[in-house]
Amino acid sequence: MTNFIETGDEAGERELRQDTSSRLERRMPYYLTAIFAVLALIALIPIAQNSKNRPITGNTVVRGYGRDLDSPKGAKEIGPLQILQRQLQRTPAYDVGARQTLHFSLGRLLHEKGYYTSALEQYDKAESLAKTNKDRSKIILNRAQAEFARGRVATSREIVRQLLAVIDQKAVGELPGLLHALGDTEVELGMIDKGLKTYDRALEAATLNDDTQEIILIMADKGEALTRLGKSQEALATLTQARRKTEALGKSLQGLSPLVGAKVDSYLGAVLHGLGSSEKAKTYYQKALAVQEKQLAPSHPDLISTRLSFARLWHDFGDAPRCLREFAEVERIILDGPNEGPGRSRALLLMSDFSRLVGHLEEAHSKAQEGIKLQKDVFDTREHPEIAIANANLGSVLHDLGRYTEAKKHYQDALELQLKLLGGEHPEVAATHNSLGTLYQDLHMVPEAVDHFTKCLEIQRKTVSESSPDVANTYNNLATVLFQQGRAPDARELLKKAVAILDALGVAASSPERALYEENLQEVEEKLRSHSQSKSDMGFEGSVIM
Repeated sequence: MTNFIETGDEAGERELRQDTSSRLERRMPYYLTAIFAVLALIALIPIAQNSKNRPITGNTVVRGYGRDLDSPKGAKEIGPLQILQRQLQRTPAYDVGARQTLHFSLGRLLHEKGYYTSALEQYDKAESLAKTNKDRSKIILNRAQAEFARGRVATSREIVRQLLAVIDQKAVGELPGLLHALGDTEVELGMIDKGLKTYDRALEAATLNDDTQEIILIMADKGEALTRLGKSQEALATLTQARRKTEALGKSLQGLSPLVGAKVDSYLGAVLHGLGSSEKAKTYYQKALAVQEKQLAPSHPDLISTRLSFARLWHDFGDAPRCLREFAEVERIILDGPNEGPGRSRALLLMSDFSRLVGHLEEAHSKAQEGIKLQKDVFDTREHPEIAIANANLGSVLHDLGRYTEAKKHYQDALELQLKLLGGEHPEVAATHNSLGTLYQDLHMVPEAVDHFTKCLEIQRKTVSESSPDVANTYNNLATVLFQQGRAPDARELLKKAVAILDALGVAASSPERALYEENLQEVEEKLRSHSQSKSDMGFEGSVIM
């Protein structure tokens, strides 16, 4: 966002200046919600492979894993995990099949609760007891998914690739799930085009297996991947098709899990939100939450994803206090979890971004640094899209602190990695160009600022709707530098477009963005009227303010 301030030596001289508080307000939460959503789908994949399998519910008491899970303090109920542990203790060593099943079930339960290291130990024990290739494949797939969930994406991808290389792909029923998991790892590592091709292979395999639920899950992931690539309209078409399949399967009473439909609704809401259809997005978010809040624990990544998306929506509606309250609650839930994998880092980066938004810059700086440090401990590759996010986040904090040289380096590092992983036409790349534009404007390097804002707008026009609030923000930012160049008429037209977008979206009058754009437009029009009157008094016409 930008606003007018007094500047220069001449009295009354006005200039548009960047207010960097909005530099990452949409980008950071959106990308993390996408990541949380992928993790949520990973949790559903093993369930989809066998319609008889369902998540274990109820109070769960864990002994020997650091804390009680989902059980109030002092509760005496015996939960599923404790029951499984007791059954394992009572099962004789010679009953290999039963022990394998119990170790695998323990692994699944720990996996779903976020205790990935302990889950991997159980999967390893189950694999050592497996006697058939089918059982072994199923266990290895779950092990790959646990590695994925704890941030070891490259490791997960290698496990799946090795398994695909040795199995009989025509005979193994788990092939759709394996290809699905491989596609997830490729997308997460930024190889989105490759991941989309793998999803198509997974869809073919699932279609041959007549597994409609797995087809819907793959289509949902494919839609999310298309969104990451900036192909919002294709994503919308894919997710709409998935929703139709969900509705058809639900009507046929074939036992579709409501959580699958909720996942599709959450993704649809996110795509529509990015396209600027805020009211429609709200409807889909509400549908998703209606199911997820009843059936999922507060810390489940599926529910976290939808709540984060909804928080962003409230911000776009101009209800910043509600947005901040929602984010604060989500952050509390994340930080109160097992903290294995990248979840802690993601929460810190979210808190950093919102601390920056409310002006707590030193706190934002500290959290961003801690989040980046945790990434180094978690990720098994330095070429990960989340590392680019973290660099851009820290760059924004340093920018607001006035440490421009350091900020520029982090922005450029983020852009370099994004271009390598995501390509040149992606919303994340546009957002980093926007950040660099604000930086160069603050450094009074106007041509460079115009260049980056223009690149940002060009990418957005190819990847998101003209009615997106992000496009409105770029119109406003570009208007500020055009005004500095003396191109007030051009600046006026861009600001009118920015306000028109908010009108079309139904953004409230109390919205900070609306107030800012309208204030800027008023200032430009006053300047133009004053200039026109001055020239009229002098007896000649003109429109360009130099």
